[in-house]
Amino acid sequence: MYPSQGVFVPPRTATLVVAANDSTDRGKAQADYVCDGANDQIEIQAAINAIAAVSGGTVRLLSGIYNIGATITLTWNVMLEGGFRSTVRLHASAAGLDCITGSGVISGICIEDDVFTFARGFVVTGSSTVRDCSLWGTISIYSTAAVSILDSDLYAVELRGSNNTLIGNIVAGLSLIASQRNVIVSNQIGALSLDATSNWNYLCGNHISFNPTIAGDYNYIVANLFFSDIVGRTGLDVSGSYNKIVANIFDAETGLNISAGTKNEVSNNTFIGNYIVYPLFDSGTLTHIDDNNRGITIDQIKMFRRVKNTSGAQRVAGDVVSLKAVAAGNEVTAPAAIGERQVYGMVAETINANAWGLVQVKGKTIVLKSTNVGGGNIAIGDFLITENGVRARKAAANTDPIFARALEACAAADCVIDAYIMSPWD
Repeated sequence: MYPSQGVFVPPRTATLVVAANDSTDRGKAQADYVCDGANDQIEIQAAINAIAAVSGGTVRLLSGIYNIGATITLTWNVMLEGGFRSTVRLHASAAGLDCITGSGVISGICIEDDVFTFARGFVVTGSSTVRDCSLWGTISIYSTAAVSILDSDLYAVELRGSNNTLIGNIVAGLSLIASQRNVIVSNQIGALSLDATSNWNYLCGNHISFNPTIAGDYNYIVANLFFSDIVGRTGLDVSGSYNKIVANIFDAETGLNISAGTKNEVSNNTFIGNYIVYPLFDSGTLTHIDDNNRGITIDQIKMFRRVKNTSGAQRVAGDVVSLKAVAAGNEVTAPAAIGERQVYGMVAETINANAWGLVQVKGKTIVLKSTNVGGGNIAIGDFLITENGVRARKAAANTDPIFARALEACAAADCVIDAYIMSPWD
């Protein structure tokens, strides 16, 4: 219960040492505080307070089991250090408490909670680091401030602060709530959830396996493996907007589901594996799906480019446009001739005069403006060229500069049809 007295303690790097009730006799002899196996947080807290009062340092816990009956408060200038994570174990002796709260560094500690008696393992309220730890409980780490989590084995992490770093961990469940600008790299993650206010996060090199969902915007999802061998699982569900989903591998019954959102980008991914049945579903709007994704079907490709409308009038979805002869090569206008060679693609969203917007340059569309005037009725499979205006018309010969192929018939002066854009400028 009290600091050891009358025993020579050799020099050591730790400022204060705490021994468990079941630590070795030699360890107890060298310790500054010795626990008795009941309410061991008292000795641990006393050591933390003592170190914090003299400008900070390290509190080292010797191997053993520490029974915790009340919350330990860690301060920003203290590191609570164990050895290897399985040798220093904190057990809950009271139900429903938070084991550790505050800010600082915890390293090499196992917070064990096999029956979920801890409410939370570590409640982070200030900038903190967790490394080489094992935390198990209903919520292992609950953070409202920036935390770095490295090489740890965790049951669940709930991040409500921003600018966090997670590298090399095993995490059964990771939840981001209004959490932004996080770096999440090289982790094994079970369940993953980013809510609608979790934006600008970077996920790279992770193995993720339990129906992950991303509802936030502007996130970078790069070079991850989304895997599940369980029937009915989805590799990744995205309902947010402006997310970049690049160079990932999807191997689950449903690979990627864009369930909502706008202007997400899907590029250089692989949808091939032992368990994949449905590579990709897209229910979003203006989703850029590049033709370099392996395993998708041709009708799932939709590629867009951002250009400036210099036609002098507003252009709307379905209008055909051509490149304008300017040095920058980034301006479009209405075609001025039948079969115009400068044809670029189809306007994908309303673009005001002299404003920037998206033009579809490749892939399937359902809103292409077409006409049977001049070229005759359009049948499924017919090649399409420009008219003198913003509609497509049937090509007169295979030598015409085609930019699309009809997937639906048109037998009227004004039609809106399904078509496959194959711009010569792609």
